[in-house]
Amino acid sequence: MPKGAVLSHAAILAGARLIADSAGLTADDSTLVLVPLFHNTGFNDQLGALLVSGGTTHLLRRYRTTDAIDELRRRQATFLTAVPSILRLLMVAPDADVVYAGAQSVLFGGSPMPASWSDELLARWPHLTLLHGYGLTEFTSGATILPPELISQKGESVGRPAPGVELRIVDGEVWVAGPTRMSRYWGQPGLTSSKISGRWLRTGDLGRLDEDGLLWLTGRVDDVINRGGEKVLPAHVESKVAELPAIAEATVFAIPDTMLQQRVGVAVILRPDTALDVDAARRLLADTLPDYAVPEHWRVYDELPRTASGKADRRAVARDYQEQDARL
Repeated sequence: MPKGAVLSHAAILAGARLIADSAGLTADDSTLVLVPLFHNTGFNDQLGALLVSGGTTHLLRRYRTTDAIDELRRRQATFLTAVPSILRLLMVAPDADVVYAGAQSVLFGGSPMPASWSDELLARWPHLTLLHGYGLTEFTSGATILPPELISQKGESVGRPAPGVELRIVDGEVWVAGPTRMSRYWGQPGLTSSKISGRWLRTGDLGRLDEDGLLWLTGRVDDVINRGGEKVLPAHVESKVAELPAIAEATVFAIPDTMLQQRVGVAVILRPDTALDVDAARRLLADTLPDYAVPEHWRVYDELPRTASGKADRRAVARDYQEQDARL
């Protein structure tokens, strides 16, 4: 059954103002919504934020990289926001300058942003202001923001709590409280009680706070891969795979195994005019990952299956791998 998060008008307004203030949006700004409006990214972070700042919002009927570039060629956007995988697809496209040369600020979140991708954005378009945010539908999107001045040194952190937000780590899980928290799940009191504890929302995300109060996400509670008793965090492995020269995007997933319970697989999209040498890739990863976390099974995709928000769909990738494996 789909989850419906009940959000008050005040929460939606506060969430939109948070994004507008964090990105410094004004009436002179514009954006192109790349995802469905039933997602917080499009509804709150773009439409809502541009409404409260007096700017302009354009809509894309359905995301395809070429269609997005064509639309941005006609109507340039100064403010871009999307999950990292969509930003990456636009980065490696032949006409990436159409997207980024005229933009002023880029906000990303929803899934981990490898430091190598942020570094490439700034190297190719140094005028950009980059912000890394963390939030979820149940919190009207924004919970933390990493300011632009920390992107180069701390780019994989999602920052500090946004104004009015409280955050703590309970048994490795991120809990948040604040005025933008949902009141309940629609028609699901049992699920509501499992996620809300007093004023706190249990996010289901794993993370840690460093000595500077910055939040670092390490994965989802239900995404951890158990390889023979060793716990593997897919997001961490993905960030290391993304540093390989040939890789445009990577999604790590669990493969059932009768002996070890699970093994580590990875699905990748290659950069144009490159090839994948799996043995060489595994040797490079062995320098930065423990041996049990280095992916054993690799599969190259032209396009990864995606959720409605544009994230790579980890579960769909795992199903596809198992179905193809069963046919062999």
